[in-house]
Amino acid sequence: MSTIHAETGKAAPKRLEIAGHFVHFDDGKLKERGDYWSKDEDILKTVKLIKESEHTRSYNHVLIYAHGGLNNPAASAKRVAALKDGFKRNRIYPFHIMYDTGLVEEFKDAVVRAFSGERTEGFFQNLQNKLIEQSDLLIEDFVRKPVTPIWEEMKNDTLSGIPCS
Repeated sequence: MSTIHAETGKAAPKRLEIAGHFVHFDDGKLKERGDYWSKDEDILKTVKLIKESEHTRSYNHVLIYAHGGLNNPAASAKRVAALKDGFKRNRIYPFHIMYDTGLVEEFKDAVVRAFSGERTEGFFQNLQNKLIEQSDLLIEDFVRKPVTPIWEEMKNDTLSGIPCS
């Protein structure tokens, strides 16, 4: 199955085209099904290939690349395919950490967690924390002017009861 990328109109690569250059995680576990599945054996094969390349000097470096932002697997796979050959030409073995962070996937995970009673983590937890933090700052800014003189008076009253020697 090929997925057409909305921006470029190009099809995402088949798994075989990028095999050995990625590991795919979803919700903290290897993604063992789908277009870009990963299993322990795949990682071990890649490690063995890299180790064997020490003798042939095929690669001088290994690059471990973890994408950022909201990326679905097809977009990540396109990035793996686009970068792979350039790095290899420069004797760098590229290995990508692929994880499902597409907006639809994250929304689905948040809904599932909400109905299962699990603690929300990740993107939506960070968003919630930032909203709480911003609300706290707004409240602090709002009450600072009227409350500061009261707070200063409380401190002065406390200090005035302490004998100074």
